[in-house]
Amino acid sequence: MKNQKSKFYFLFFLSLLILVADLLGILNPIKGFLEEKLVIPVRSSFRPASQKESCQNFEAEILSLKTQVASLKEEIVSTRKLLGAPLPENWKFLPVKVIGGTEEEIIIEGGEREGIKKGMVAVFEGVFLGRVEKVSERVSKIKLLTNPDSKEIVKIIGKDSLILTGKGLLLGKGQGKMEIREILAEEEVGEGDLVVATVEGFDLPVGKISSVNYKKGEVFKNAIVDQQIKTRNLQTIFLLVGKI
Repeated sequence: MKNQKSKFYFLFFLSLLILVADLLGILNPIKGFLEEKLVIPVRSSFRPASQKESCQNFEAEILSLKTQVASLKEEIVSTRKLLGAPLPENWKFLPVKVIGGTEEEIIIEGGEREGIKKGMVAVFEGVFLGRVEKVSERVSKIKLLTNPDSKEIVKIIGKDSLILTGKGLLLGKGQGKMEIREILAEEEVGEGDLVVATVEGFDLPVGKISSVNYKKGEVFKNAIVDQQIKTRNLQTIFLLVGKI
């Protein structure tokens, strides 16, 4: 019984002593040490769900930034290829993102807010793709030269002679194909010849002749033209916005 009372008084006075020491600030160094080494690590291992969600959001933001960086790299590569093409130095181009389309038309990101206008010429790596047909506030549609409604006056350059060998009217046939009509029968054009269209006084390549159709006695020849660029794979193209 006396032992129990002794323990009680001992614990009572010890508690009182600790309380007084805490009030006087004597235990502050010990409390700081325990909080740093024990309390904080334990709390960190049991973070609230809201903090875990914040980490997940942070990881999503990192992934989004990586995607943007990859997209910018692709645009830079395309720009370098365009600048490496034999185009006039005083032409100004606007890079635009392709967000959809077919072999006959392309939908791009950008519209009236970016200064895009109907009739602007679209190119990729120096190849003439088509013209802007419709413009809204945020997106635009480009009618490709392969579109059945597309018409362009073109010239034909001999693959060996590299001189003008003929002229004609380029019509879209769909599915990546084009046809030149009204080529004079006496003009020497053949498979592999380059087809170009004049834009702002400069000749841009359109494609190459894959076959020539002609029947003896007819006034004109026709030629099938293959598109040089696979438009379904494009991610960034360029619009001619003017001259410097």
